[in-house]
Amino acid sequence: MVTNSSLPVLSVLLDYYPGHQRLLSKGAYQALGTASKVEAFKKHNTISRPDFLNYFLMHRAQNPKYATYIDRLKYLDTATGWLVDVLETDGTINCQLGSDGLQEKVGEAVSLSVAGKLFGLTAADWTKIPEQQGAGAHATFDFQRTIVGITAEDAVIQIEAKGTFVSDNTVGQANVRSHASNIKKKKNNISDAGDDYKHPATALYGMIVAIDPVHDAKCWLLDPPPLMFEGDPRDNKVAIRLDYIASLTEMLAPKAKLPAALRESAHSWRDGAGRTSRLEGHPFTVNNYIEAFLANGKIWLAERDVIGQLYVGESGKPFFLGLKGELIRAAIGQDPDTISNLSFEPDVGYQIISAEPMQIDSWKKGEKCRVKLELSTSSSGVVIGLPCEVG
Repeated sequence: MVTNSSLPVLSVLLDYYPGHQRLLSKGAYQALGTASKVEAFKKHNTISRPDFLNYFLMHRAQNPKYATYIDRLKYLDTATGWLVDVLETDGTINCQLGSDGLQEKVGEAVSLSVAGKLFGLTAADWTKIPEQQGAGAHATFDFQRTIVGITAEDAVIQIEAKGTFVSDNTVGQANVRSHASNIKKKKNNISDAGDDYKHPATALYGMIVAIDPVHDAKCWLLDPPPLMFEGDPRDNKVAIRLDYIASLTEMLAPKAKLPAALRESAHSWRDGAGRTSRLEGHPFTVNNYIEAFLANGKIWLAERDVIGQLYVGESGKPFFLGLKGELIRAAIGQDPDTISNLSFEPDVGYQIISAEPMQIDSWKKGEKCRVKLELSTSSSGVVIGLPCEVG
């Protein structure tokens, strides 16, 4: 039985960091309509809880620490516990002090949720900027995001995300000032590299998030320098999304051939060659691949168009990870416009599932259980189900 509820939102107070409103009102920032987007956000100052959960629970899928699907599932199992023991997400994001290891993760999740609201894109558009190595390396930033159609030419949006837990985020905090100072140092470092290090169609936003135990979350915008972005933005956008879908599909079906085929297609788009033949024909048919192949041994919620799996790790609490079927169909179809424009309305509902959860450590099915889940669908099409009381 499915019962929908109204979409919960989380309050995040957005503002310019002192002295940066003027900097963020000219050049590429002006062309991107930064001021009007910030004003529109400040009318509600909210992000969707499903999107925050997606960014937080699916943290850094491309980080070497979470290089395999097992690593990512173990992180997901652990992070669900943090939502109970460390973080509260009832109306805003609050924290228990002393949890230093979570500050970066929460800062990224809030920053990317805010940026998604500002520019209307989803988690599927983010990829990590490779850090330069060696004696002559320059400071880089955490993420890059391609936005199509904001400016006359394709624009690349980059985010430098910082997070800190403080005792009171309504007053000046040394941690926030320290993050701002570090961003300024990086700006000077990159400026010393010369004009050819910058890319005229790129804008980079610094975002500092401060969370405390009581008040609404706060996020400040800063003006760091943009970094060079190589390649065609539109083709890179398609490639980034295909890589994202491949990574998620691999977690559901590590032995399936689809993730490798999607990564091959992503490589082709990144090189400017476009669609590949590997995703054309049997068994990768848009009409029935999910139902006839991918759903075998998994949970197929036809009424929601969601394919997923129930998992259990060291926490002992089962959780659900799933994808909207349309994500996979779009990836197989390889139409660039469909892939680039695909977005879902965030949604929260409840579902009772009876299934044998996959045990993360052994990759074997456990004993059948019946669990009521709060299913959160993010704008990128990821569906995360966390257990709640059976009523």
